[in-house]
Amino acid sequence: MAPRGDIENIPVVKYVAVAGKNITLDCPGVNERSLVETLVWRTSHTIAEYINGLPLVSNPRLTLIADNFSLQLSPSISSDTAEYSCLLNDRHSPEAIVDLLVQGEYKGSVPQPRLPFYQSIKRIRN
Repeated sequence: MAPRGDIENIPVVKYVAVAGKNITLDCPGVNERSLVETLVWRTSHTIAEYINGLPLVSNPRLTLIADNFSLQLSPSISSDTAEYSCLLNDRHSPEAIVDLLVQGEYKGSVPQPRLPFYQSIKRIRN
């Protein structure tokens, strides 16, 4: 997250999701034309990274979407409720903070987090 002194000046984007549904969090400030060398998604710790053309995620429910570096949570669960930041090219503060609230309880099976692993980047076709 950004240092506490700077956080008041950073806009907040709010998302509300229903537990058990997939949700995609957009990375503020990134679009198809952005030059992305490195990218880090964080909550209280790093949860996903894109470095040297490879995505690294900390949880099998997370996917980085290649077209715009959005973070997909499949499925969302109540413990995903947090403030997320997306840091582009080694910046120290995000364009915006994504405040996610996941409501309800998911009754299905959820894969357990494990050591970070590389994954292929998911491409969305129009």
